[in-house]
Amino acid sequence: LQICGWSNSASVLEGVLQTMEAKGEWDKAAGWAIFHGRLQRAIEALTNSKDEKLTLVSVALAASNPQDTSPQSGVWRHLCRNLSADLHGPYLRAIFAYIGSGDWSAVLKLDDLSLRDRLGIALRFLGDDELFRYIHDLADHAVRQGQIEGILLTGLTPRGIDLLGAYVDRTGDIQTACLVVSQTETRRFRDHRVDEWIDSYRRLLDRWRMYQHRALLDIARGK
Repeated sequence: LQICGWSNSASVLEGVLQTMEAKGEWDKAAGWAIFHGRLQRAIEALTNSKDEKLTLVSVALAASNPQDTSPQSGVWRHLCRNLSADLHGPYLRAIFAYIGSGDWSAVLKLDDLSLRDRLGIALRFLGDDELFRYIHDLADHAVRQGQIEGILLTGLTPRGIDLLGAYVDRTGDIQTACLVVSQTETRRFRDHRVDEWIDSYRRLLDRWRMYQHRALLDIARGK
């Protein structure tokens, strides 16, 4: 959970939520509160926003009970699922995806929710077998799509290099790839792609006359 930025400490979580609120990230604070089982704190975050739309969302959230399986809750759940599809922002959609289903799997299907948050939810709420399958599928998807956050799952391994390769192909951002691989020992990666990224980036730094930065890169790479 720590690599996801999550903590089991109530005081640490409260500090994180307050930081989000100070940045105006009210919906994110509410989402994180829900992810940590703090419904009342989520309502408080939305109410504190002074945003009319978020205040209305807080009212809907206050009336919810994801554990209620009575027939009367069916209409409310249906409404929440519709809200999840219509709301803007991944955290509000995540909140109502869970409220509307009572199942965290619905939240884990939201691709626009950050990989780090989805991983934290999976680690917190899924059983061992389901968690193993989910992490395996999530890592495969991250590698195929070149999602840089997927390094959390692959580490700087050959599979991580495949992920970085897909990332470079998708974005053309060799700088990020070079800075990532420069954080580990050169001998760990005998992959022609790594050598190509490094050489291209070194030439780019020379072209920009950033000789000191290139020297620091060479030192980091042990050249």
